[in-house]
Amino acid sequence: MRNEELDKLESEEFLNSLDQQGEPQEVLEPIGRSEPSWLPQDQAHYLYRAWATINKLYFERKAAIDEYNKVASPKTPKSVYSIKKSDVGRAIEQSANNIFYGRDKDSDAKKGIREYFDIINESLFSFFERKQESLNDPQSRTGIRIKKKELIVDELQQLRKENQTLKRKHAKETVDMAIGRLPLDVLAQT
Repeated sequence: MRNEELDKLESEEFLNSLDQQGEPQEVLEPIGRSEPSWLPQDQAHYLYRAWATINKLYFERKAAIDEYNKVASPKTPKSVYSIKKSDVGRAIEQSANNIFYGRDKDSDAKKGIREYFDIINESLFSFFERKQESLNDPQSRTGIRIKKKELIVDELQQLRKENQTLKRKHAKETVDMAIGRLPLDVLAQT
């Protein structure tokens, strides 16, 4: 960019126009640093426990996605990359229907927990997709492909030397063990 374009981007008019684009909405990012405003402050409340359980399951599923080093197929279980409402309900011993809908399904807390649950699942799914893309990438920058030929040859030669050393050591140990098992009369003759 030229200096003139940078000056336009730093001008007061441009910065003020960014502020006027609408009031910022509450961002529901997965596993936020603070508790959302819709969440009851009572930690014993079932919605608070459900929120905490969703966060816990989020980290468990994310770890499972990291460990899942297979290319997905139609038979890949959805439980690898998503959380079920019944999992949350089972964890806090409440009905999933009561947690996410219940009698007061239009309350801010119920809407909030449903939106938060959906955002967490979307986040997990996008994380899973990124992992799958890296597994499907033929030019993946892992393994031997990123090394230069000279480095690979040097490593191979070093490994061959180590292998020969281990073979010699193993052969010597085998001979020593065989000599140790000889009867005493044969051992005395040698």
